[in-house]
This record gives sequence, structure tokens and C-alpha cells, in this order.
Amino acid sequence: MKVLLARGYDKQLVVDKLPAMKDAMVKFARQHEDEAAEGMELLPGVRELLEALKQREDVCVGLVTGNLEEIAWGKMRRLGVEHLFSDPRFGGFGSDFCSHSIEDPSLDRAELVRIASRRRRDAQPDEMIVRRFHIGDAPADVRQQRRGEGRIWEGERGRGEGRWEERRGNGRRGEEMGGEEMEGE
Repeated sequence: MKVLLARGYDKQLVVDKLPAMKDAMVKFARQHEDEAAEGMELLPGVRELLEALKQREDVCVGLVTGNLEEIAWGKMRRLGVEHLFSDPRFGGFGSDFCSHSIEDPSLDRAELVRIASRRRRDAQPDEMIVRRFHIGDAPADVRQQRRGEGRIWEGERGRGEGRWEERRGNGRRGEEMGGEEMEGE
């Protein structure tokens, strides 16, 4: 949707056609699932991190992305990491929410993180979420976290380097934790 708005299409026309566009995108993705992750690769250390988190009983791993849910999970399957996410699967997806803002994608990302957290709570209401981490490599990931609470791994695309940054509920910066290990988190 944002691509069409950025290219000057009428917002109401795009909103009206959105359900049909989503259906067409999912249909295309199903027909071409074997190509879902073509040209994509995991950033260094991502598989190892997901494998380590999967072994922990005190951690649930969800997915937050601007992709439509079915397309996002298809990409995770093709990248060979879908099984490393928690069961039941949960996340926040572009098919769940769109602010219609082409200026600041972090507005959507913040809401998608809230949706993912709510889905996790709804799926397992007896297991309390003590802390939430958002690991991202896009500028929108960092900007959304600066609006909220929790810790973000502010990574650099393709470099596998970054730092932990913690935010309080009002978006204030907490402490920087460069290179801190996940052990015991």
C-alpha cells in the first residue's frame, strides 16, 4: 500500500482495493513459494541466535514484519528457520495493521510489536511476559523501539554488529550494553 501511496495513487482508491491486492499477493506467493526467499539471506549470527533461543524454556520467539503473515512465514520456511520460532506461532504483520504513513514506517512497526505481544499473551495467558526484546536491522525497528519500552538490538545490516539499547516506558534511553551476552537474560 505504501508503495502505491508513495507513487501518487489516490489513498481512498488504494484503501478500497487493499483486500483484493492482499488476496492477489497471497495467491501469487502460494504459487511461487519455492521462490519466496530468492535473493534473501540471513544476517550473520541470526540462525545461531534463533537456535539458542529455541533451546530456552523461558523465551518465546515471534516474528514482526511489514510482510503479509502468510508471505512472511513462507519466507521463514524457505530460509529454513520457521521451525525455530515458538509454538504456537505468533507475530505482528503488515496484514494486521497499516497506518497509511509513508513518512515513518516505525509507526507501523510499533503497533506490530504490540500486536505480537498481545497474541503471545492470548495464546499463553498463564505465562507472563517479563521482558520483551526486539531484534532488528532496519532503521524503523530502532525508531519504533525508541517510542516504547524494552530492549532493542540495534544492528547494522549485513555486518552482524550492533549494540543493545534499553528504553523505559516513556521512551527515555536506559543503558547501552555494547556486546553484552544473552546468557542469563
